[in-house]
Amino acid sequence: MKAIEVSDIYRGSCGEDFARCRFYADSAIGRDCMPLFIPDAPAPLGIDVCPAVMISRLGHTVQPKFALKYAGAVGAVAVLRCPDPDFASMLTIIDSAVTAGTWIPVESLPAQIDFTASCDETAASAQHSLESLRFPSFLEKISRRTTIKTGDIIIFPPFASFSPGKNRRLTASVAGQPSLNIKIK
Repeated sequence: MKAIEVSDIYRGSCGEDFARCRFYADSAIGRDCMPLFIPDAPAPLGIDVCPAVMISRLGHTVQPKFALKYAGAVGAVAVLRCPDPDFASMLTIIDSAVTAGTWIPVESLPAQIDFTASCDETAASAQHSLESLRFPSFLEKISRRTTIKTGDIIIFPPFASFSPGKNRRLTASVAGQPSLNIKIK
């Protein structure tokens, strides 16, 4: 299983479109059933809460018109951020740099999905569809270069950002169903 964070689609010098991605090692993906221990860093860390899609089948060179068949579940994930560029480059291999929780099957979700997140008194929300996240385009561009596998996670740009203090709790929901419940240590 791998986590692939996407940010945009750009035109390469060869004239072909590519997805700008950041790949996380499977060891960097934690679960919200364990506390999130904030690692020591040279600058204050932040946590972004992002919509994410879990892939439900194996695929390579997936055409956009078939992309939705590869979306098995939707969830919210927490991604650690650091303004220090050297430390930020290491986040892709640091334990629990990405924290996932409960995944909601796509077939049980409405077309427009409500995402909410809160940490202490701070809250944020957004509404997305798989199309507004550009899931078909990103999946097509990613699957041209690598085989996607069942359980892979595609992480989209954040809808909420928090400054994690110790002994706080971060929660998120997808379509009104709990998705993340993280104890920050």
